[in-house]
Amino acid sequence: MYVSARSTVSAPGPLLARDSALRITDQGALVVSAKPADDGQGAIVKVLDVAGAARRVGVWPAAYRFGEARRTNLVEMNADAIPVAQDGGAMVDVAAWSVATVRLFTPREQAD
Repeated sequence: MYVSARSTVSAPGPLLARDSALRITDQGALVVSAKPADDGQGAIVKVLDVAGAARRVGVWPAAYRFGEARRTNLVEMNADAIPVAQDGGAMVDVAAWSVATVRLFTPREQAD
């Protein structure tokens, strides 16, 4: 993910799409962490199921498209690739009451 130039908003309210990094519409899932990867390759996002049901949770970019996505473990070791849909989203498998971790790359970055 890239950081844009600082902007100011004169009135309180929700973030504009260009100011958001991610969008998750599943009401039973929470992003508990989103940060640059420790190795500098992509961003690591951790999604927690709070509804008690295993399922696929969609993670969409708000300001940028994802070029690639990979499952990772909690210590950021890469696993299988996750397909990125035409709308830029990636579906993350989350077990009931568990955390799933994914590494996301914007188009200017590449997975190794």
